[in-house]
Amino acid sequence: MANLQHALILRKGLLLPEGLLAAQTFHVGSEFVLKRIQEQKPFTEEELAWMKDPYVAVLSVQTVEELKDVYDDAIHKLNGKCDITRWDDFLYHPVLKKALKTFVGFSIGPADADVIRTVTGKLPPY
Repeated sequence: MANLQHALILRKGLLLPEGLLAAQTFHVGSEFVLKRIQEQKPFTEEELAWMKDPYVAVLSVQTVEELKDVYDDAIHKLNGKCDITRWDDFLYHPVLKKALKTFVGFSIGPADADVIRTVTGKLPPY
């Protein structure tokens, strides 16, 4: 199981400051672990193997529409094959001067990198 990866897909178009981008990237990447613990479901053998040698790919899209398209593609192609975990957060909107719930990104896996690439293969690194 040496080909394991956890892919994080985030929106570049949010133009987040570096610190907030780092925090949001952490949220996208850790959400699958937190959900699993909260639901009291065991980790799969593949996930446990990945935890011993974690490889993370951070990929990007520009718009919420692109993010939704890639997310829908992941659900369609990979549902049941690996974890797909969405992350929404309340981010401040400077024009409206209030925080709005925003689809920031999602993760796929940890799973076989070749399986993940069927969805993420053409996405650029963040």
